[in-house]
Amino acid sequence: MGYVRAKSFLYIFLLAFLVFYGPLLKAAEKTTKSKEGPSLVVAQPTFEAGKVLEGEEIVHTFIIQNKGTKDLVIKSVKPG
Repeated sequence: MGYVRAKSFLYIFLLAFLVFYGPLLKAAEKTTKSKEGPSLVVAQPTFEAGKVLEGEEIVHTFIIQNKGTKDLVIKSVKPG
């Protein structure tokens, strides 16, 4: 009798999971699909300079790629 109860519980759990989380998973899938337009991709979006002395110049290059189907226009850049 324990096996049947465990199997029933598993089916109920899977059904509840699909009912409650299925729409969320589908929505996440839609947002990750590439749409027409620009798509900015930065392989390493952060840079840690470590300890910097006052007045010391820091130089770092961020590699930005456009993986979209339209031109990517960068209008401004601000340091963080």
